[in-house]
Amino acid sequence: MSRHCMAAVIALVVMGFVGITSLAQDKLENLSAGRGPGVGLQGPCLFSIRYWVSDQLGFEANGFALTNEFVSSPGGTPVSKVFGCAAGKLLYKLGDGRSLDFYLGAWAELPFGNSPFSNEPPVPGAALLGGLEWSLLQNFEINFEFGEQFKLSGKVDFAFSLGMHYYFMRAAAESK
Repeated sequence: MSRHCMAAVIALVVMGFVGITSLAQDKLENLSAGRGPGVGLQGPCLFSIRYWVSDQLGFEANGFALTNEFVSSPGGTPVSKVFGCAAGKLLYKLGDGRSLDFYLGAWAELPFGNSPFSNEPPVPGAALLGGLEWSLLQNFEINFEFGEQFKLSGKVDFAFSLGMHYYFMRAAAESK
């Protein structure tokens, strides 16, 4: 099964699970209203800090770094044993439902080092995407994002990201 088909299957399964969970909720208020900073897991770079400045505009920072003891050095040149990724996103919410929101986003990604998971050199890139965010609780959501990624090498590819965040709420006076 190709990577794109696998991503589509995972997205459909998650959408179905979250849709059923959303239908089971009996609260009528907008669960995503009043969110402030959040922490969680999100691609492209695993660990995430997300901040909704308002109910429509948000920012996100992602990152991780690991060491790789099995780095080969062709020609005896020193190679960094650290690899990872740093990324930033700008999010703009277009649809704000009771438990399901739709947003547009733009991300910039800077991979670094020699990853043991890829034979390709790290190439910075950017992506334009759409995202769906399902609020399971007022402070907790899962989301998935999909779109097109553009690498500085000229490669264009499918962008997919799955994540979850726990949010801290803005002050009550701000959220109303």
